[in-house]
Amino acid sequence: MPAKRRVEARDGAWRAIGVLMVAGIALGAGIILCGLTARASDPAHIGSPAADLSLIERLVMGTYLGMRSEALNRVSPNAQGGSLSIVEGENAATLASRLVSEGWISEAAVFRTYLRYTGGDRKLFPGLYAVPPNPTTRLLADLLVSGSSRQIELTIFPGWRVEELASALERHGVPIPAADFIAASHRRPGNLSLYLAIPPQIALEGFLLPGRYLVERSANADLLVFEMASAFDRAVTDDLRRSLETRGLSLYQAVTLASIIEREAMHNDEMPLIASVFLNRVDSGMMLEADPTVQYALGYYPPQATWWRSPLGSGDLQVDSPFNTYLYGGLPPGPICNPSLDALVAVSNAPATSYYFFRAACDGSGRHHFAETYDQHLANACP
Repeated sequence: MPAKRRVEARDGAWRAIGVLMVAGIALGAGIILCGLTARASDPAHIGSPAADLSLIERLVMGTYLGMRSEALNRVSPNAQGGSLSIVEGENAATLASRLVSEGWISEAAVFRTYLRYTGGDRKLFPGLYAVPPNPTTRLLADLLVSGSSRQIELTIFPGWRVEELASALERHGVPIPAADFIAASHRRPGNLSLYLAIPPQIALEGFLLPGRYLVERSANADLLVFEMASAFDRAVTDDLRRSLETRGLSLYQAVTLASIIEREAMHNDEMPLIASVFLNRVDSGMMLEADPTVQYALGYYPPQATWWRSPLGSGDLQVDSPFNTYLYGGLPPGPICNPSLDALVAVSNAPATSYYFFRAACDGSGRHHFAETYDQHLANACP
């Protein structure tokens, strides 16, 4: 074969090999691309894309998540779960960085991309969220976006009676009807030794500890009442119970007295002195003559939209109720509100005094003047 033909044949062979190689590379790339595209479009691996994403965004982010699906479905380093917060003004990027630093996720980019891909970055709301044990990055993101695990922060103030507490649930967004909560407070939900200290057929008024609670959206009235009663039971230590017994008071009597002190005192440091006045009156057989007990007996007062009508008139003091301590001696039948732990401690720590009277100071400070005799009490009246 002439040299020229041999060169042409050799060049043709190389061209054929080159074509075959290019075709092979193209075929392989196509297979890989198809695989990645299929993976990127598989919700089982990476979720469904947001409707407003462009085709390029879907392909790029979907491919990235498909390649990082192991990281997306990796169990959180914080395997125990717990409560997680989203703070006001926090976006997907800052949240992702914080979750890495707190040990909730391993890779911020995967978490952030998943939120953007699914549209969850626009559905993050401030709040506290309950996270189950062993969450994956994807599950954690879905929980935060859905809001189904968001906990509601409920603050119960000292001095509220059960009806006020029940009405506060709706204001805080807790999905428990007020009537259901009130009914649950009469049922004694759960199993607490505390219930043995409360006379039968008496509601849990006084034994629902004020404070801050995180309420699950799935909670019902029985669960919430049980949680509050349990918090009270934990807060009242054995030492405190023994101290009250030393004073000759049962826990129920002490809580009853504490509830009156809670409604009388504007400043916690006066609670022990107010407690000493009432204890002196009880020991001497005097009437307590405590206005809050009359307010409790009168109930809701529509003109003022309150359960604590004020000021009281002379006719109000004649309401015939065992809670009216102007008419009936000794302690009322039970607590008139849910007192703070400070009020209960004040009963146990009441100093020995000769005070039998107290009245509000005239300077608007909310403080009181204490007196040993009725004449001194009258002298403390405002001009």
